[in-house]
Amino acid sequence: SVALESVSPKGFRAATVSLNVGVHNPAARITLSDISGELMVSGKVIGKVAMPPVVLAARTDSTYRLTSELSLADGVSLMQVLALAGQRTALDQATANINATVKVKGGLVKKVKMEDVPVKELLEHIKK
Repeated sequence: SVALESVSPKGFRAATVSLNVGVHNPAARITLSDISGELMVSGKVIGKVAMPPVVLAARTDSTYRLTSELSLADGVSLMQVLALAGQRTALDQATANINATVKVKGGLVKKVKMEDVPVKELLEHIKK
């Protein structure tokens, strides 16, 4: 499950967003670090995101408060983003590039890079 906790604007080009995210982790403790990404609509980067490290407890169903820093990409205005938000099809056209380092307790470390992930699909997967 995902619930928006807060949005704190930082001028006209950035914001801090906090989400409460429910996670089912049947495995060992997992640490996610170096988390970053880009949000695109119709192939154009409209924003960038960065998050501090997150530790998912082992074998639990837990809710985590995730805070991320969002910033608009160069050449993208707040008015453009608001116009996109008002379009019904914007979510269908939105994709994300996501980068993170995943470390499983016991030593396994892997850099993960996912490209052109449909945002709608990502949100549906998180809600499960």
